[in-house]
Amino acid sequence: AVKEGVLEKRSDGLLQLWKKKRCILTEEGLLLIPPKQQPPPQQQPPPPLPAEPAAKIKELHFSNMKTVDCVERKGKYVYFTVVMAEGKEIDFRCAQE
Repeated sequence: AVKEGVLEKRSDGLLQLWKKKRCILTEEGLLLIPPKQQPPPQQQPPPPLPAEPAAKIKELHFSNMKTVDCVERKGKYVYFTVVMAEGKEIDFRCAQE
């Protein structure tokens, strides 16, 4: 892991709620882990994920990212958007410190 911490990700749903995710920045990309779940072991691919919602580890590979846009500071948060190669946009925010 290059860096580890907590980001908030905006959900895709109608309400677009902010949900906390434990994030691990690696040389290949970004792992998004629900806060109560343990990360996969270092230097090994994540195991096959069971169908339960509690096991939602998302991996965003740099090779699938097009750009990072809309970096702005507002109040106590920094907001940014990751644009994936297929055009999907993922909004994040974190505390300025």
